[in-house]
Amino acid sequence: MYFIEANTSVWTASVSSPDESTGAEDARESDVRPAKGYDVLMRAAALIAEQHVQVQFVIAGQCNTSLYDELLKLRTELGLEEVVKFLGYIDDPAEFLSGIDLFLSSSIYDGMPLSAIQAMVAELPVLATRCGGYQELVMYGMNGRLVEVASPEAIAKGLSGLLQDEALRVSLASRARQHALSTFDMKVMLQAYQSIYSELMP
Repeated sequence: MYFIEANTSVWTASVSSPDESTGAEDARESDVRPAKGYDVLMRAAALIAEQHVQVQFVIAGQCNTSLYDELLKLRTELGLEEVVKFLGYIDDPAEFLSGIDLFLSSSIYDGMPLSAIQAMVAELPVLATRCGGYQELVMYGMNGRLVEVASPEAIAKGLSGLLQDEALRVSLASRARQHALSTFDMKVMLQAYQSIYSELMP
């Protein structure tokens, strides 16, 4: 079973998971927003499921919006209740990341991809859509892979390629960590957190 973190930033806070199917108290992260392209991700997940690959996509974030209800409906329509899990909140971010095999971003547009930087520091291979800050962060074939925006087929193809090649995943993950640690200093990380905080404020 492969565990794939999808478009999430790992912070610590105290809210409950809205997804009762997880049966767990998890931790608050970034909001589930249209910009993240979760509908595209789910359609890509359905394509992967058709290949009978044992994969679980975990999506962390505050889900008290109408979009969350729409995504739950789509998940049911696609028969992905056991494949796509919405997490609200995790007690131990480091432990959470240690149980993940790959970071996937299906974003339609994005700015500073703090979640991807966190995943890189945790030495996870990164697959992301070719948008916003990801185009600067991910050097194709060096520290991650980029695919077409808003294309379930492109995401599924890229993901399938990575899942079938363990050596490639290990190589990308190692270089991703090196890149993140050498490129992003504390000042940059604090600016990124401030940007996200401002974005979440009403």
